[in-house]
Amino acid sequence: MVILLAGFCISANAQSKTWFQNFNDSNSGLSFNEVNCLAVDSTGELWIGTEWGLSVFDLEDSTWTTYNDSNSPLTSNKIKSLYCDQHNRMWIGTLTGGITIYADTGWAVFTTFNSPLPSDFVRSFHEESLGMWVGTSGGLVYIEDKTWLIFQMFSSPITSNNITSIEVDTGGVKWIGTINGGLVKLEGTTFTIYNIASSNINDNTQLSVLLDESQNVWYATPAGGLGAFDQNQTWLTWGTFNSSIPTNSLTSLMIDSNNHKWTGTTSEGLVKFEGGSTFEVYDSTNSTLNDPHITSIITDLDGRLWLGSATHGLYRMTDSLILPQGIKEEALMDVSILPNPNNGIFELQIDKGYSFPLAYTIIDARGSMVQEGKILNRNENFLLNTSPGLYFIQLTGAKRMVSKLFLISDN
Repeated sequence: MVILLAGFCISANAQSKTWFQNFNDSNSGLSFNEVNCLAVDSTGELWIGTEWGLSVFDLEDSTWTTYNDSNSPLTSNKIKSLYCDQHNRMWIGTLTGGITIYADTGWAVFTTFNSPLPSDFVRSFHEESLGMWVGTSGGLVYIEDKTWLIFQMFSSPITSNNITSIEVDTGGVKWIGTINGGLVKLEGTTFTIYNIASSNINDNTQLSVLLDESQNVWYATPAGGLGAFDQNQTWLTWGTFNSSIPTNSLTSLMIDSNNHKWTGTTSEGLVKFEGGSTFEVYDSTNSTLNDPHITSIITDLDGRLWLGSATHGLYRMTDSLILPQGIKEEALMDVSILPNPNNGIFELQIDKGYSFPLAYTIIDARGSMVQEGKILNRNENFLLNTSPGLYFIQLTGAKRMVSKLFLISDN
């Protein structure tokens, strides 16, 4: 079957390819391409922790701010964890600089030198009632006002000081992920340790622990795949041996508003799990996601999915570029490409309703990126030195994203 669209001839069997918009240190204000963690504050700003500073992306006006040890009180540029509390304060965990708290009223820094913090490597945060739980490489910490409680090996039942992740369920039970110490349950003052020797858990390390809408405990592991501990006290495991998950080496976990589980991997891209034993994989073969190592996942206030990667910066997931039924294009009169078709030389005209700058990406019919950059004016001239064919330009700015098709002819 052949579809005719605006004078273009397109095969209906075109390959579907999901587009991930990439933000890196060359095409945006991102401070560094190695992204470790992500957070969204109450105003909708996206916070990105990298190996060289902290970047803040204002999604309303597409502006960037970077904080590092030269322009802020941060004592380490290696940002390892982020958490926005109920007062819109951002808690920032670092590799060697302890905790930095950013608020509208100023900054506060807690390290092993000026506080009871047991380690300056801070891996995770979770707020509960009036206090904050903190996971460090030196133990578990609870901070409430000026009171600090420290839980460590030999002085408490925990079997690892390396705390990776903390979740609190609706009953106030704490679920704590560790490095090589199993999954820890803290109910009141009672600790229960679930490890390979004492339970059917699939790995003694949990890099990310989350609770779903039914209060089932989910966790991503570095060697055992995806695991869950449900309300029936049953241990569930999804690995390469019993499911279509492409690897057992997972890095991160996110549960969306539809109760779908998203996990990052060290080598196989992004994985989505809706149930059963089938996993949907996003990698360079079926999307524009060109970094197979996904370090962090989050959704913004509008439900858009954002990814941090190990070498290629930040990604935002969008709709498919080419659908099995043909090409998807927004029928907008306020964005024009003239002439269309053209020989690679054309003008993009943008009417009212858009704020600048706009990010643009040009994709060919196979889903490969041809060119990307920024548009600063309502009339922008383009010169593409590429082969004839169908192309797709996507414009992104503030909370609006539009797409247009154009044809480069051989004349």
